[in-house]
Amino acid sequence: MDKQSLNKPFAPKLFIYNMFANIIGTIVFSQKFDIEQDELKKFKYCTTDFQTDLGNWLFLYEFVPIIRCFMRNPLIKYAKYKDEMMKYSVDIYSSHNNTYNKGVKRDFCDTLIKAKQEAVEQDKLTAPYFTDENLAASVNDLF
Repeated sequence: MDKQSLNKPFAPKLFIYNMFANIIGTIVFSQKFDIEQDELKKFKYCTTDFQTDLGNWLFLYEFVPIIRCFMRNPLIKYAKYKDEMMKYSVDIYSSHNNTYNKGVKRDFCDTLIKAKQEAVEQDKLTAPYFTDENLAASVNDLF
């Protein structure tokens, strides 16, 4: 709020996004995000901002193949941020997995860990698909 000027209209979009990000972050990761936090900015870019950032360049790049010879891939920044957010989700999931307590459900990560353990214990057909990488990707996709 400090960056908002008194003589400018209030733009609530960032604050509304931050509110929803904090709700989702609390449910999925047990974490709150600050508006200035890099992870929040990168999640926001990957979910909403990349579309306006790329504009029509993405369509040109995808549908006019000859342009690729003269144009840099417009999805480089998106792919970089997506990889960083996946690593962030893997790190959070791994820390939850290491500190998992069967009797305490902190967030959705714990629910996934419990489902994985139950599938392995009950020898379900889905057990091989409950890999740490798949579950971390699921956590990342929820955001």
